[in-house]
Amino acid sequence: MFPEPALGVEALSFGNFLVKKGILQATFTGSDRIDLFQWPAPDRSLFDLDQVEWRFRAHRVPAMLGSMRAASAACHSGAFQDQITRARGWKSKSKSVSLDTSDVVADLAREFHTFAPFVFSTRDACRYTSLALLHYLSAAGLCADWVFGVRLSPFSAHCWLEFNGLLLTDETLTVREFTPIMAV
Repeated sequence: MFPEPALGVEALSFGNFLVKKGILQATFTGSDRIDLFQWPAPDRSLFDLDQVEWRFRAHRVPAMLGSMRAASAACHSGAFQDQITRARGWKSKSKSVSLDTSDVVADLAREFHTFAPFVFSTRDACRYTSLALLHYLSAAGLCADWVFGVRLSPFSAHCWLEFNGLLLTDETLTVREFTPIMAV
């Protein structure tokens, strides 16, 4: 077994920044290693699943547009912490859900993704898409998890939405490249 490579100065600096912002929690065990947030890997994706027809219902369009407007306002609010606070507020108004609502969540997420190409561009980032879908589900009384992950080499950050191990905004292979550091 090969020894784990030492973190470079930039990686350690970024890790310290995340600790100061409260995104990571550092536990030092006599080395410079930072123990990362533990989050189970998703086991399936909405995009990898069945061949169910994806469609949206016209009566849901106002709710989708409202969620996209709320996500846009959150993204342009300035501080990342403000976005987290808004997302937590949306989730706090949701019902606690059980496994039997997975089909409802999947149907609403499919509706959202069917409508999204009419509003989103290829420039819309994972953060905006995740926030919009999180708001859309929360407005319907459902609660999903907004997960953040990083990859060190080459460095990249990504976020996605999950519900009970079901990826709602990404594919399983893409997300498995990232180590989760936080979930809202």
